[in-house]
Amino acid sequence: MSIRRIRPIKSVRPCSSSAATANELYVESTAAPIRDGAGHVAGGVLVSTTWSESRELNRRLSYHASHDVLTGLVNRREFESRLERALKSAKAREASYALCYLDIDQFKIISNDTCAHSAGDALPRARWALS
Repeated sequence: MSIRRIRPIKSVRPCSSSAATANELYVESTAAPIRDGAGHVAGGVLVSTTWSESRELNRRLSYHASHDVLTGLVNRREFESRLERALKSAKAREASYALCYLDIDQFKIISNDTCAHSAGDALPRARWALS
């Protein structure tokens, strides 16, 4: 394709590295024509670079930017972003959503002062069942 167009072409596509593991490698390929002394296309070159580690690092950084390290729950900024998207979606679809807000009074006393930090760390992670 690059030789026909007589210019470099860049492409980023996921490629499966192994059918057994189903891991994906993200490969950036650049194809460019090779010219002779007269400027005519004499061949081509293909350069491939894997970006899998970089993509994984970006994925982890994105997760940590939007989630609380202690609880694994979304942080305030991500919560507000999701809430804003839900409100826009509800308005566009003329639908309704419900928001349940739980405020734990005196959380510091419950978690840190009375029951130790381990209890305070576990409490926000607990799954509350409605009966």
